[in-house]
This record gives sequence, C-alpha cells and structure tokens, in this order.
Amino acid sequence: MMGVFRNLLTVVCLLGFPDVIAVAADQPFNVDCEPLWEGAYRPGRWLPFEIRVTSPRREPFEGSIEFEARQDSFTTAVTRYPFVLTPDVPLRVPLLTRIASGASECAVRILDRNRRVVQENRINLFDYSKTGSGKSLF
Repeated sequence: MMGVFRNLLTVVCLLGFPDVIAVAADQPFNVDCEPLWEGAYRPGRWLPFEIRVTSPRREPFEGSIEFEARQDSFTTAVTRYPFVLTPDVPLRVPLLTRIASGASECAVRILDRNRRVVQENRINLFDYSKTGSGKSLF
C-alpha cells in the first residue's frame, strides 16, 4: 500500500515540476518604478510615476501592468495598462496616481494575457537606501 502511495506521489510531483520550471522561466522581467516629482512626496496629491520594464526574453510578451496603491484609508486604486514587450525594446509606462499619506508601499504586477500574475514587485515608498541622504524616496 505504501509503495502505491509513493508511486502516486512521484507521478504527481513529476507532472507538476514542468509548471514550476515554466513559472521560474517567466520571471526575468526587470521592473523599475520611479516617482517623477524630483523626490518630493505630496500626500493626497497627484504624483507622476514612470514604470520601466525590460526583459532578456527573445520572444514578444503580451500582457498588462497593474499598479496598486492605497489612496486613502478606505480606497485602493488599481490601474491596469495592456502592453506588448518586444525583445531589446524597453517599455516605459507613465502613470499619474494619488497615494495616501500613510501608505508604506505600492505594488507593480505583470500579468500575462490571461490575467494571471507572472511577477509581482512590492515597492517600499520610504526606502532610504536609494537616496543616500537619509530622506524619503518621495
């Protein structure tokens, strides 16, 4: 009985393993998200962002970018932008959004054409390591 269970478990693992490889292969996107108001954070006001996506893939990728940020204590805004990323051509997505003064992070997700999450990047809005001067990223 234990041998049958072990064989069944082996088959299930082997069938699921290619999916794990496919997910790992779909993660080579380089995502950079930058506020464009010269480092000034304006709580509750409109803030321009630029999202840049590059990939070393050799085939085009059709999908969408989702940007999610808390707007106030009750509302989270999700903006979705469809795109086709072609090899060796970086994608630039300008965005204008409002972010709540108490929000500590935002999220940038890359979805495939079936709207499945391929990659998610959480961005700390108060990352002091990028400025080098001890002030907020915004």
